[in-house]
Amino acid sequence: MANRDNHKRSGLPALSSLLEIKCENCGREIYVGEDYVREKMFCTLGCMDLYIKIPKGRTFY
Repeated sequence: MANRDNHKRSGLPALSSLLEIKCENCGREIYVGEDYVREKMFCTLGCMDLYIKIPKGRTFY
């Protein structure tokens, strides 16, 4: 409890609880603050790159 009190005095936002979520690509468990959860979450940028494939010959600006 003392840690939460020190955190409040520092001017930082309150600590949110962690949720266990599975990586959308490989299924590995990742832990994310409840305020930062999104529809699709990835454990690494590599998993995100493999999940989102851009078709060859197409460019995105």
